[in-house]
Amino acid sequence: MPAVGFAALHQKAYLYDSKRELFDIPDEALTHFPCETSRRRRILSATQDVAAIIMILTSKLQPPQLPAQLLPRDALQQRLGGIIRKPVTLVSAPPGFGKTTALAQFLHREQLPYLWYALDEQDNAPGIFWRYVCAGFESVFPKIGPRSARILSVDDDALNAVRSLLDELTQLGRTWRRPESMLVAIDDVHYLNDPALLQQLDYFLDHLPPYLHVALMSRTIPALHIPRRQVRDGVLLLNAEHLRLSETETPQFLQTRLGISLDASDMKKLHRLTEGWIGALQLYGLNLQSQPANRLLSLSAPPENVAAYLAEECFQQQDDWVQTGLLNLALVPRFNLQLANQLCPGLDAALLLETLLRRQLFLSETSADGAWYRFHDLLRDWLQLRNQDRPPGERQALHGQAAQWYAEQGYFLEAMEQWTLAGDWEQTALCAGRALPEILRMGHYPLVARLLAKIPQEQLHRYPKLLVQRAFLQLTRMRFDDVEADLDLAERYVNAMLEQSENPHTLAQLKRQYGLQESESVRELKCMIILGRSHIARMTDRPEHATEQLEQTRDFLPEQDSPFTAWLFQGLGADEYIRGSLHAAQYLLMRALRSSRKYEEGFCLLATLSWLIPVLLQQGKLQFAKELLEEQQSWLESRHMHCLPNWGALHYLRLLILLELEQPEAANQELERLWDATDDRVMAVDRVYHKWGEFALRLAQQDYQQAEKALNQLDAYFQQHFTQWNFVVPSPATLKVLLDALSGNPFPLAQWAATYDTQAPIVNLQRQTIELMMYARIRIYQQADELDLLLDRLTLIQKAGNLYFSINLLVLCCLNEQAQARPSSAREFLSQAVNAAAPLGVRRPFREEISFLQPLLMDMARRGQAATFISEMMAYSSSQVRPQSGHSKSPLLEELSQRETTILNHLSAGRSNEEIALALNIAASTVKTHLRNIYAKLGVRRRTQALAIAREKGLV
Repeated sequence: MPAVGFAALHQKAYLYDSKRELFDIPDEALTHFPCETSRRRRILSATQDVAAIIMILTSKLQPPQLPAQLLPRDALQQRLGGIIRKPVTLVSAPPGFGKTTALAQFLHREQLPYLWYALDEQDNAPGIFWRYVCAGFESVFPKIGPRSARILSVDDDALNAVRSLLDELTQLGRTWRRPESMLVAIDDVHYLNDPALLQQLDYFLDHLPPYLHVALMSRTIPALHIPRRQVRDGVLLLNAEHLRLSETETPQFLQTRLGISLDASDMKKLHRLTEGWIGALQLYGLNLQSQPANRLLSLSAPPENVAAYLAEECFQQQDDWVQTGLLNLALVPRFNLQLANQLCPGLDAALLLETLLRRQLFLSETSADGAWYRFHDLLRDWLQLRNQDRPPGERQALHGQAAQWYAEQGYFLEAMEQWTLAGDWEQTALCAGRALPEILRMGHYPLVARLLAKIPQEQLHRYPKLLVQRAFLQLTRMRFDDVEADLDLAERYVNAMLEQSENPHTLAQLKRQYGLQESESVRELKCMIILGRSHIARMTDRPEHATEQLEQTRDFLPEQDSPFTAWLFQGLGADEYIRGSLHAAQYLLMRALRSSRKYEEGFCLLATLSWLIPVLLQQGKLQFAKELLEEQQSWLESRHMHCLPNWGALHYLRLLILLELEQPEAANQELERLWDATDDRVMAVDRVYHKWGEFALRLAQQDYQQAEKALNQLDAYFQQHFTQWNFVVPSPATLKVLLDALSGNPFPLAQWAATYDTQAPIVNLQRQTIELMMYARIRIYQQADELDLLLDRLTLIQKAGNLYFSINLLVLCCLNEQAQARPSSAREFLSQAVNAAAPLGVRRPFREEISFLQPLLMDMARRGQAATFISEMMAYSSSQVRPQSGHSKSPLLEELSQRETTILNHLSAGRSNEEIALALNIAASTVKTHLRNIYAKLGVRRRTQALAIAREKGLV
């Protein structure tokens, strides 16, 4: 439907000014969207938070249960006492050296408050790891952790969540509830190899409050700057040498744990053979229990093979049904009674677990209530090798049963892992289809990438939903060719299903074949493909194709509302804005806003506001835009979404509002907050617009040197990521000639105007109208009569509902008539502009031309027309004249160091703390320390004040 017809149909919805009425869309306006015709049908429930997908296994937050017969090991426990004197302790040794038992024994003896976290392969992801850490703290201090855990549901990078958690722990340290000492024990740290997670954990360890101590247990030395911590005396190291049993402890261990006594010579030989390796001694002891006559005199196996040899000897002594149970249970990292029943059909799972515990077959209870169990790694590794000899079909069937149980319990990540091992790619796709959309929408892109990487390419290419999810992942990385390839292949499958929409039986078969659940909408998947293509078109060199793609979505809208609806309305609204139809854009974006809030789609809500606020500003609704932004920010903060990757959009939009309200100082503060909120997760598109905001602010401040720096950085972002300028603001080349003219060199602008094509087809009404006004202004100064050109564009702009551009065009018409010596016509155009601007307080369109307009404005005021508005505007314009001054000669409180001067110059270039840290190869926290010193020496509190003083003193 054409934009004009669409706007006319819903005129009632567009003309309301109050916030309440803008949300009150008439029912008849919804008939063009099938999902709205069934408003009285059952509405789908809100999407689950990612926390519901990554469910917390409480067993991982419990230390192992200590055996009743435990060797005291006083010397080791005394060495472990150093834990509370160091911020970090690393216990590193190969498997079977008793790392976990030693630390659990220490906690039992010292009765310290603690957090225990046992890792496995699934924890090698920031979002999962820190969520468990937060849950652990919450189990000790109920008010510590929930806020940071909520942040994790929207922030895959997790660094801001770590900062939040550290802040919570620091605040706890200032209260009476703070313990004298508390230990965080993290077991099996060797599972962590994700660079981002290790960096975050390193940051956490660097900023521990004094009462908190962290003990890491690992088979390897983790990449956590251990040597640096040693130099600073900030780490206690324990290794295999400290953990292995002494020659006197070996017989004590065998007697206490297993009731075995050997003569002195055999005991010495056993100790020499095992070198005090507790795991090997345990295995030897079990073998001796089953064969008491064997005195081990003939054994000569080297230590590295002892575990495998004794595991086989121990295994072969068990009954057949126990052997079967051991092999089946080893297929999963941990299990409870219900899962054991699934894995051991035909066996009494309760009796099996009781038998394994009684025989001490390396089975540990991993929760206080005994609900969850795990094998010792030595035994499980060996059992896994034995499982490789089983028929593949038998092994895969057991993996499938485990996966089915995990999925039924809501453990989708564990289920996906088991389906992968089972080789059932259809079920893997189904499971991933349930888990990945939520994770993807919340910005957990690295986790999505790792999960998709588990599926072979030839298998992944069979499932359209996974292809679409990977396409949107690649879209965030600007890999447009890969996106196109995935969407093309996915569309082939989707079209095949749509062709069978009238044949339910065949459609159901195709859904199963392509990895879709029966309840999933094929039409919605088609819309996602179209939406992905529209994003590519808008960000490459085919903006007109974006409109064509989005028009197709009207034919495939799902019959029921869903979280995807918010993104669909957001894309449609953005397209209407680019085309200049503000009425239609406002309606669609308000729908996207409502849907985003309904399903708590914070990421989409911020993306929607990025288009909606400019729409309202151009309609002259400044106050409503300001109130709406504040309301949405409060809603987002109430749900702890302030660490979303696009959170900086709020500061950018508030900057635009403050510019229109002519509050440059407040806008400058928002710009500073914007850079503080900017990190590597911000997409290149957003970076371009953020730099445009800074450029516009510097022009308003008449700071042309800083405006040029912002423009150069904007151009750099564009050149790095894009091939053609498809934004709603003028290109860097156009802005450069404008900046030259404002700086006193109008010749490049005149040359640009000489080549400007006024007859070019309108594709991007917003940008092309700004450029046309630039062209008309320079032509008017050249005494050319451009009234017809301006009136033609004015008609189009008024039809689109763009009040702001209408006022600008009326002002230009006035200037044109003045230059052509038509004073009555000039007064008429200015009167129209003032009458439109005064009720809304819009002053900026007049300010740039105030010297030319002043006589006419004063005449209007004397005649009583908008006298108050005109007087306020004249007074403000007089107050904004920038004083000229040289560099201040007042001395600094203290001279800046060379590094501080370097950082000040980076600051002057508009770089964020993270960008400065990357450029200087230092930590972001070090940059903040230098900034605090700079502020103190300059006698200021904020970076904008520091830059102002530095420029006055000639330091930058």
